[in-house]
Amino acid sequence: MTANPNRIPVTRPYFPEAMIDGILGDLRGLFENRQIAPGAFADRLEVAFAALCGVEHAVSVNSATTALQIALRYFGAKGGEVLVPAASFLTDVSAVLFEGGTPVLADIDPETMAVTPESLEARRTERTKGVIWVHLTGVVSPDFARIKDYCRANRLFLIEDASHAHGARFGDRVAGNFGDVGVFSFYPTKVMTTGAGGMLTTNDPELRRFARQLRMFGKEEETDQIVELGNDWFLDDIRAAIGLRQVEGLGDHLARRREIAAAYHQALSNQPGLLLVDLPEGSAPSWYQYAVFVQDYVDYRAVASTMREAGIQTKRIYRPVHKEVVFAHLDDGRYRGAEHLLDRSMCLPMYPELDEDQIARVTRTLIAAARSAG
Repeated sequence: MTANPNRIPVTRPYFPEAMIDGILGDLRGLFENRQIAPGAFADRLEVAFAALCGVEHAVSVNSATTALQIALRYFGAKGGEVLVPAASFLTDVSAVLFEGGTPVLADIDPETMAVTPESLEARRTERTKGVIWVHLTGVVSPDFARIKDYCRANRLFLIEDASHAHGARFGDRVAGNFGDVGVFSFYPTKVMTTGAGGMLTTNDPELRRFARQLRMFGKEEETDQIVELGNDWFLDDIRAAIGLRQVEGLGDHLARRREIAAAYHQALSNQPGLLLVDLPEGSAPSWYQYAVFVQDYVDYRAVASTMREAGIQTKRIYRPVHKEVVFAHLDDGRYRGAEHLLDRSMCLPMYPELDEDQIARVTRTLIAAARSAG
């Protein structure tokens, strides 16, 4: 079947020609030197990513799930409960299970797309050890100070899942530097990618040491002895070389994503049947996804069908984690905020190569579809 040349996908990885040329040169050097294990590129990527987030340390790993597992093990989640947003990716739950903890879902505030101190308190017990906080779609919740204070007051660790939020800011703080530890994904759809990979960010030197041990089979760097039960969770220099070029291009990449988001917002504000994310002053999302929310009186399926027939790909943010078959036992009927937000979400195409004509086509089609289906 021939691909539709006019189709607009919901996302594409960012590899401008100059970046491709740089990556190919870097990879040629690695292959010529027969050096593909973690080395100079992994080191440089970690330094650059720590600087991006404004933290002391960054540790590269093979996935965000791995970074979550390392953080959970470090903070002693085993045998305890960890509060996880019902509007999150399934690995936030599975990582807790992998590390011997019990995931407990907390509902979100649809206005911030994140947990609140109140929703956390409703689920906290004497067994609660920590919180995983997710920057859904790349938006940092304006409740960040209250969430941090709540965790500190209740002696809970705070893991910041910033897998959507590379370079996202609130005020002068950057995602990855709000909690005790930040976790990032470099999956192919993410704002920056290495094909597969992840990063852990922290100001805790002991956590850095622990993470570096676990990612290399549990090996202590000073003695070369295996002192922890680890795994081969490192990021090789092939992927690190790609990641370094992606970080170097992130400023231009984010600037374009924010331009596209601003164009969407201008065109779609106050349109019948559609609601937009309301950003407070100081918020600068990464816009991993640009989500609109189809109001209840509008036929969502009809809107999605019209977009699809016009060659415009859309998707929901996620299925609520408790609606996944494997986690159905977590559904106790308490997560109406997450369910409604995710069910009515529609992510529009978002990637730097979108041109102004395509943006206009997306918004024009969506506005007409919402009016017709209302």
